[in-house]
Amino acid sequence: MISKDNIVSQGRLVTVLGMVIVTFLVLMIRFYDLQIYQHQKFASRAEANRIREVAHPGPRGLIMDRLGNLLVDNRFTYMLSAIPWEVRRSPEVIPELAQYVDMSRDELRLQLQEGYRGAFIPVRLTSGLTFPTISRLEEHRLDLPGIFLSNDPIRFYPSEASLAHVLGYLREVDEREMNRIRRSGKYQLGDLMGWSGIERQYEQVLRGKKGYEYVQVNASGQEIGPVPDKEPVLPHPGSNLYLSLDVELQTYAESMFDTLRGAAVMMNPENGEILSFVSSPSYNLSVFSGAINASDWHTLQADTTRPLFNRGAVGTYPPGSTFKLVTAIAALEEDIVPTDWTVNCPGYYRLGRRVFKCWREGGHGRVDMYDAIEQSCNVYFYQLIRKVGIDNWAKYAGIFQFGERTGVDLPEESAGLLPDRQWMDNRYGERGWSEGHLLNMTVGQGNVLTTPLQMAKFAGILATAGKVVTPHIGVAYETEGGYLEKFEYPTSRITALDSSTYKTVLEGMYRVINGDHGTGRWARIPSALVFGKTGTAQNPHGESHAWFIGILKYKGDIQAIAVLIENGGSGGSIAAPIAGKIMRKSIELRESRNNTAIPTMLSEKLGNE
Repeated sequence: MISKDNIVSQGRLVTVLGMVIVTFLVLMIRFYDLQIYQHQKFASRAEANRIREVAHPGPRGLIMDRLGNLLVDNRFTYMLSAIPWEVRRSPEVIPELAQYVDMSRDELRLQLQEGYRGAFIPVRLTSGLTFPTISRLEEHRLDLPGIFLSNDPIRFYPSEASLAHVLGYLREVDEREMNRIRRSGKYQLGDLMGWSGIERQYEQVLRGKKGYEYVQVNASGQEIGPVPDKEPVLPHPGSNLYLSLDVELQTYAESMFDTLRGAAVMMNPENGEILSFVSSPSYNLSVFSGAINASDWHTLQADTTRPLFNRGAVGTYPPGSTFKLVTAIAALEEDIVPTDWTVNCPGYYRLGRRVFKCWREGGHGRVDMYDAIEQSCNVYFYQLIRKVGIDNWAKYAGIFQFGERTGVDLPEESAGLLPDRQWMDNRYGERGWSEGHLLNMTVGQGNVLTTPLQMAKFAGILATAGKVVTPHIGVAYETEGGYLEKFEYPTSRITALDSSTYKTVLEGMYRVINGDHGTGRWARIPSALVFGKTGTAQNPHGESHAWFIGILKYKGDIQAIAVLIENGGSGGSIAAPIAGKIMRKSIELRESRNNTAIPTMLSEKLGNE
């Protein structure tokens, strides 16, 4: 029976129908969104929940010295990793895991926090697991969702030489690094890559290609077996790399430093090959071989001796009296004074109201240029620089490329500082600096700063009468066909200097070693020609820095060397003896190898002499 109460007004009917239509439209749009527009996304997530892709890094290429001695090898180790998202869903996992590994709950949480790169990106917790630990973990595998083991290659260092600052270490790619290399498409967050030293410089040569295996997981993140229809992809190793270093010489040079802080660089000035590169103190590369423990990293960073700091290529120091050679060269080239121009040294030099002291309190008496270099007389060079002037001094220091990076194949290098007139005007104002600043700079003090690597290169240029080479450590790498591909480095020659200038400076350096009053007599080697210059750079923060630069000529070979000892005191008493011992060791090694200057294995492969 039709009642007036059952009659719906037209307006209400339209409203209800509208609501129904809108509801259906919303449902249809959402259905389209889930099933069609975002199908791939949710399908991938569903697949990821079922299949876990476990990546295995390709072994990195081996690194060898010039004799083929292995410096960096790979060995496989069991790595324990965690997927943050799954561990977060099961708070009992960390306490449970701490019972089976040699890490506390706090250490595990810290490692998980420090290594976090994303919710589904595995974090390496520790490596080098022992068989009993692996057995315990496998036994309790179902109680540890999100925790898994993998057998991955890690770096192994079989050599006795430390070489930490040369070889460098690996670290995981973080967000900052990822932003820099994202376009390459070769890396993912959490991948290991060369972070410093040769490992970073030659990353693209050494880097292997990743392999993959596919594992089924249940809804709790627990592994339940392999995926039958997905074949694993095998990893591919990187290329082997050969360095110019001589590991026996390197080991010996490192032993010279023991508790000393400083650096020593020995190189072949004819081709730029670095034979030995010491930076002390150093650190144990083994802590970086796989996933570095967060506490180890913090300990290294907090060490006040700064073992991570590369003193050979990055550390800058006033060069002390080794820089007097630049003033002598400028004076000779500009024909300002002849070599027999003399100065009387009473032990001090008065400039206006200031008194500048010579290192020998009683003075050197009357000295010419040869005497001044041999005895490192400050007073001679105080007076000489007043004739030379800052413009000539900076010009010739610039010719030897001070104030510029050498271009060594290490990712970090300092340019040092070569202050010229413009720099001084900017720093002190046009009338804010005086000749007193220049007197300081001629003896390697004041604002001038150099690295030990730059000083070795400088000695090499003097040794070869103007040949400028790029110091380098990498020599060649193996191609897939087993051939060696050699790296090329730029060379040039200084043509602005007369050969007589080199001859004069080398005569002075010879007398530093062999003269009766030479300051570098401790580097003398009777069977070889040795040239040198000592330096003692005053340091406002403590004891002076000791310097020695030298040249060794023996049976047709030439080697250049620079030694710096931080707070070592006199260059003649500590840096020169160390340089002398390293040069003697170099001769000894050559003799023991049947006079083979460029050793066998690498030279044969490269088709050299």
